[in-house]
Amino acid sequence: MTARLLVEGANASVTPEAERRLLSRGVVVIPDFVANSGANRWWWWTLFGDIEPTADAAFGRIRTRLCELAAHAIRRGE
Repeated sequence: MTARLLVEGANASVTPEAERRLLSRGVVVIPDFVANSGANRWWWWTLFGDIEPTADAAFGRIRTRLCELAAHAIRRGE
C-alpha cells in the first residue's frame, strides 16, 4: 500500500493489529464513524436550512467539515 490515508467504510474496519502495522508504515486510518459523518451532517444542514439543497452546497460544506475532523483526528493520534 502506498497511500498515506486509509478511510474505513461502514462496518468494514481494519483490525487493531492491521491499524498498528499501517501506522508503523506511516499510513493513518480514518475511522468509519468519521468518514460517514458527512451524510448525517448533510441531512441536518439541509433539514434546518443551514445550506441550500444543492449538490455543490452539500459537497462544499461536507468537504470543509470532514477536512477539519480528519485534521483533528490526525493531531490526536500523533
